[in-house]
Amino acid sequence: MKIKGIFLDKSGRLRLVWLWLLGFAVYFTWVWITDVAFARFFGRLTGLVHEGILQTPMWETFAERGWGAIASIAESAGLILLFMWLYRRMGIHSHWEKFDHRTCARWMIVGVLAALAGIGLCLLTDSLRFDASLSKPAFSLWTLVAVPEIYLATRAGEVFMMDYLYDGARQRVPRPAALALLIAVEFVADAAWHLSWIGMLNLALQVAVVTELHERYGLAAAAGLWFGWDYVLSALFPIDAAGVWPLYRVSDAWLTGGHHGLFEGAWMTAVILGIMGFLWLRVHWKLLMEKKK
Repeated sequence: MKIKGIFLDKSGRLRLVWLWLLGFAVYFTWVWITDVAFARFFGRLTGLVHEGILQTPMWETFAERGWGAIASIAESAGLILLFMWLYRRMGIHSHWEKFDHRTCARWMIVGVLAALAGIGLCLLTDSLRFDASLSKPAFSLWTLVAVPEIYLATRAGEVFMMDYLYDGARQRVPRPAALALLIAVEFVADAAWHLSWIGMLNLALQVAVVTELHERYGLAAAAGLWFGWDYVLSALFPIDAAGVWPLYRVSDAWLTGGHHGLFEGAWMTAVILGIMGFLWLRVHWKLLMEKKK
């Protein structure tokens, strides 16, 4: 009984530390298996170079073509299926959440519009360094291949971080503690100590707004928002490396993020705060109007 108590709580569920260790073990094992399989059977890989220890499959490198896109799709799809199974098996929720594609589409539009507005901001604030390569979207066959690639990678990340890690923590510790743990994981995963102070702030705010979206609208809202944002910045407009705009190395870096990309600029901060404000008003607006009356 004492040994059982080390692993299980009073309700018979895995304790948080073991739940998370199991999740990380499954994640890294699957990533290793798919990396080795594609490297062995399809030769040199171009799409499975992981920047951070929890980085979802590298859809940023889809433009390198080869087997990278196929490897990334297979890896993401496998992660989704594995954690959907664990989600049920571990009893993380008392109910099974059905993925709402309409909600996903609505929030995807928000992400697309935010990214396009950020690109316009870059061009307006740095028009003297206008670059022909950024003057038009880079439509190609691989831009279409990037749709399932980026979508599945984004959804895989949300399934792991939100459905598994966050929901698992929410049933075992108070919500502020679960949020703090998730922010800590994201900081390690994205090597946040290399970010600017605005980038660090945006990372923490992003985790907060994703958890709020997840609480209010489910996984679909969070996955849709970041898919729209990531697809525009990765597939429609060319970049040399993940998050690097070769054109904007100087001027207005605090606003647009400079050569670090939109994520490290004040525009991203404004977008996240705007979404947080919208979510707050959705709950409190009627109450505020009633008080005024």
